Amino acid sequence: VIEFQPRAAILATSKDGLRVEAEQKSAVFGFTDRISVQVIPLDAERSTFAAYSTSLVGYWDMGANRGRLREWIEAVRKAVPGTPESR
Repeated sequence: VIEFQPRAAILATSKDGLRVEAEQKSAVFGFTDRISVQVIPLDAERSTFAAYSTSLVGYWDMGANRGRLREWIEAVRKAVPGTPESR
């Protein structure tokens, strides 16, 4: 999902592939947001993940980081068979 986002780049991936650090720049001003994703295995056939997105500049992003994560979660649900329906 990250690789298909505009102005986004993966900065690092853990050796086991379960943690990803990325950044995405805003379209207009080029502000950088940092995104961290940690996959959490639940059992042999199921997993979940925790994701965090934050602005590196300023203290309020007008909901951009929350919106980004919601869009990315929806993209994961569409891309991965057997994921729960959107809420």
